[in-house]
Amino acid sequence: MPFVDLVFAAGKEFDSLAGELGNDRVLLAASCKDDAGFQALRKAHPRARLCLVLDQPDQRVVQRFRGKVDFLAVRGGSVEANKFAVSTKGVDFLFMPCDSGKLSFDTAIARLSAENNVPVAVSFADFLRCNGRKRSLLLKNYFMVVKLLKKFQANALFFSGASKPEELRAVKDLAAFAVLLGFSRAQGKRLVERFQPFFLGE
Repeated sequence: MPFVDLVFAAGKEFDSLAGELGNDRVLLAASCKDDAGFQALRKAHPRARLCLVLDQPDQRVVQRFRGKVDFLAVRGGSVEANKFAVSTKGVDFLFMPCDSGKLSFDTAIARLSAENNVPVAVSFADFLRCNGRKRSLLLKNYFMVVKLLKKFQANALFFSGASKPEELRAVKDLAAFAVLLGFSRAQGKRLVERFQPFFLGE
């Protein structure tokens, strides 16, 4: 099955390496708060499928850009941002609900994620960019995130989240990462495949 990876940069080197890894297309993620920023982004990448990632919960921004971009996500990291993402119409997925600090993902958020069918997206690159104690704490938080997702049968997405070519990962590596965090092998494979028709626009 074709695989679409979410990345935070674009270019020939990205596309070439993504193809070598078996990732058929990339979904370009970016943050912008106004029409001028969006127009500049669209002009710079006229053919790219775009995912707007909000760094802060903002209903007005969701309304402004819903329909202008291919996908819209909210970066988590706080209970407020996570609840906004999983309960706001027009948000396609919650991106990275936790950092290495205090756990900000709970049963209420997991339940809303399942009820509203808003998947939780996990970026492999976020784990690459931290080390030592921070990485250990980040892993600990996501072990709990996965436990809650499984309990409420909520969906998850796994992407490389790369901002440079060397952070790109093959789909089999992302499936293995899902298993590392607590999903079964079958679940890991399903999670990286299930939403591909949605991202491919099929």
